[in-house]
Amino acid sequence: MEGTLLKWTNYFNGWQPRYFILEDGVLSYYYSQDDINNSCKGSIKVAACDINAHSSDPTRLDIVVPGEAHYHLKAATPHDRQLWLVVLGTCKACNNNAGFLIGNQAKNDAEISSHDKLKLKKSELLTYYDILTQHTYNIKMAIKDKTNLDIQLLNDSTTLIGETCESFVKSLDECLRLVETRNHSSSSFSSFQSSPTTLKVPSFIHSFIFSFLSINY
Repeated sequence: MEGTLLKWTNYFNGWQPRYFILEDGVLSYYYSQDDINNSCKGSIKVAACDINAHSSDPTRLDIVVPGEAHYHLKAATPHDRQLWLVVLGTCKACNNNAGFLIGNQAKNDAEISSHDKLKLKKSELLTYYDILTQHTYNIKMAIKDKTNLDIQLLNDSTTLIGETCESFVKSLDECLRLVETRNHSSSSFSSFQSSPTTLKVPSFIHSFIFSFLSINY
């Protein structure tokens, strides 16, 4: 993925456009798209950083390299930020899982693949949870003053929350399929019949549902 994002530089220059390219687990940035054939101005190893959605700005995301640097970025729209968050979160999960694979060569390929995919989907769900929490907060802010509703923010947030929910449900469905496939595969090697598996819904899903239902319309 690639595109232009605003990057906070300093208090003198403020937010400046930079062209970002995510490739092979590294997020690099340049002054502009015309500058990509030259050396990049900086690069970030995605697997080593934390990716956060800003709590009050629907277009901003922060990338933190623990103990080293903070990168404050802004997308053109909330939808664009959502795309970057999902792609970066997925990239981080893939790279972390690659390290997991190297350390688990003793396991058979099918087992590693299943575990790898489940970790990836869990990371995607956590990313969607962060985005949904942000949209929920925006809706609360938009309707806080009932005499002066922020219609634009409300429309943007409700549209994006619908899109994110679709992606969330899709990833959750894929998780269930992976668990079902892995359990079915494991049972074929078992000499006894196990009881039906109960899949526990992660606590962060319960937290989001509670938060969403707590909105005072």
